[in-house]
Amino acid sequence: MTNKEVLKPTRDLDKVGKETLVALLSSNSKDQAAEQLGITRKALYLREQKYDFTPFLAAVPQQALQALQMGSVKAADNFIRKIDDRDSGVSLAASREILDRVGLGTQISNNQTTNIQVVIPNELQNKYAIPSSTDTDNQ
Repeated sequence: MTNKEVLKPTRDLDKVGKETLVALLSSNSKDQAAEQLGITRKALYLREQKYDFTPFLAAVPQQALQALQMGSVKAADNFIRKIDDRDSGVSLAASREILDRVGLGTQISNNQTTNIQVVIPNELQNKYAIPSSTDTDNQ
């Protein structure tokens, strides 16, 4: 399954099927879903079988994780772009926030002299025109 594919229930759902699916997705447990629907856990199990929800429900956590991962990459990229913002206040705030998140902010703000070696992957060096460490060592 690709990142853009979303597993869907295998058949069109009637009102009962939709209500059951909503209860299963919005509850913390099957007991809670059954209670929300006003049915027994066994009746809920039978509905799951009737509507073949098992593969769909099994895929939901993985789909949610993939969506969060894609969102976090976009958020990080957006945040990094703020470093180059024309507004120096925005640029400085983004720089401080990034340094804080990687654990370097307090070291720098306390004026401690620290040798920090940062390894930047080649693809990022090329994307952002960052000189390689051998280039800076020779200067």
